[in-house]
Amino acid sequence: MPYLDSKFIVMPLGLSCQSAQQIDMNAGNIAHHLGSVEFEVTSTYFDWLITPSQALSGLLSDNLPHPLSESEISLSLGAPMFEPYGALFYHEMHLPDGRYEKTEESFEQLVSKFRYLSDKTRRLIETRRPLFVWSNTQNDLENVVPHCRSIDLILDMDTIYRIAEAADGINNGPADYLFVTYEDRSSNVFDEDRFTIVKIEPDESLWQGDNDAWAHALAKAIDKMKSRMKFISDDSGHLV
Repeated sequence: MPYLDSKFIVMPLGLSCQSAQQIDMNAGNIAHHLGSVEFEVTSTYFDWLITPSQALSGLLSDNLPHPLSESEISLSLGAPMFEPYGALFYHEMHLPDGRYEKTEESFEQLVSKFRYLSDKTRRLIETRRPLFVWSNTQNDLENVVPHCRSIDLILDMDTIYRIAEAADGINNGPADYLFVTYEDRSSNVFDEDRFTIVKIEPDESLWQGDNDAWAHALAKAIDKMKSRMKFISDDSGHLV
């Protein structure tokens, strides 16, 4: 789940739940590197979604939409799929056996939740400097690929540029990014001014990820972000 303090938000963009999990697990380390005394972990739009890069770009470009009708929801892996984008609401499973049932009530709950998260996420981005985090290192993603359209586990620079263009749009300006990947899930990727790319070794977890490897990756991205930050304070103390 995202890290939040008075000046910064470290926020997941997918591709899967591991990004949100590792920001949550490393919140104390993030605060240390940012020099923050008071912080919290919170919830935002992309925390527990499966978002192929095309789905992610579309959702960002359309200002974090919520479903408008039940026809926009199908079922995949027992979870609701946001059909216009191909994003999977992977943890919206409310039945005892871990499935999602399409009913009028469940749809209204889904809409209410993501309308709220959309408004909240945009508000937090508007008032803080974001570090956006994306990863493809969740080990069970191969099981998801057949059930999501247009999902490609390989990170390349075209994917990075596509994601950044859409996220910069909702940020109203260039943001900072951390991309965490494996050697065999990446192709010719390299750091640029505001892109930090960290290749970690595969771990044995199903989905959670390696806390120590992620701590290193987050620290590297934060240190790089800090090194290129220039604060200009106005009379109210607002940092721009």
